[in-house]
Amino acid sequence: MTTTQSRPERAEKTKKILHLLLLAGGAVLLFSGVFQNNIWYDEAYSYGMAHHTIPEICSITYYDVHPPLYYILLRLYALLTGGSIVALRSFSALAGLLLSALGYTHIRKDFGADTGLLYTLVTLLFACNFKYSIEIRMYTLAALLVMLAGIYAYRAYYDENKKNSVLFVLFSLCAAYTQHYAFLAVVVINIIFLVALLHKKRSVKGWLLRGAAQIVLFIPGCFYFFHQLLGVAREYWIDVEFPEVFFEAFGFFTAGDVPYYEM
Repeated sequence: MTTTQSRPERAEKTKKILHLLLLAGGAVLLFSGVFQNNIWYDEAYSYGMAHHTIPEICSITYYDVHPPLYYILLRLYALLTGGSIVALRSFSALAGLLLSALGYTHIRKDFGADTGLLYTLVTLLFACNFKYSIEIRMYTLAALLVMLAGIYAYRAYYDENKKNSVLFVLFSLCAAYTQHYAFLAVVVINIIFLVALLHKKRSVKGWLLRGAAQIVLFIPGCFYFFHQLLGVAREYWIDVEFPEVFFEAFGFFTAGDVPYYEM
């Protein structure tokens, strides 16, 4: 006895196949730029950090402008892959691909196949995703962790089970320990979470518990940040200038970094 699929089932299967083909094409795109050995200063710094021990990384980053988690993970990745320039560059490409793959693994389940497919397509078309997928820097990893924090914040909002809450706290902390802008993004996610709860007049007890856990577990990160802020020379920090920052922020996703020239 044979069974035939209904039209919605066939459509769903087709979308899954298209999604997987899109991800395969995205993998080729994102990894196409990793097979070269040209590096600039910041990448050379990351390369050097990946060849230090984890205690040394924690000590060195105390005088850097970034938290230590990316360099620690890059060190572990180097131990697995040999630590060549191409291997370390592939770590960023892998994070960029996983960021796009969330459309299939998470977004599709929460918002439907069409939204998941669109999410993957848009992230693969972002110039910034491709740019940082071929650099030995922490930005694709930071974006991946912030997105995961946002996804599990959304899931925890609708279902405050232990798994969603733990993963939300975990990915929030990982993002905060990866990059300072990722830390700010996590703060915004928590604020939006609170506003949504208050708007629906729901209990904020779970939010307070998750917030307390994040604050306590990020205390070492606070020591890092304030030591860096007070001790690292100002020229190593990114300047924020108005109104240019707004144009740079919106144009970044489609054009990547815009070269700056002093007149």
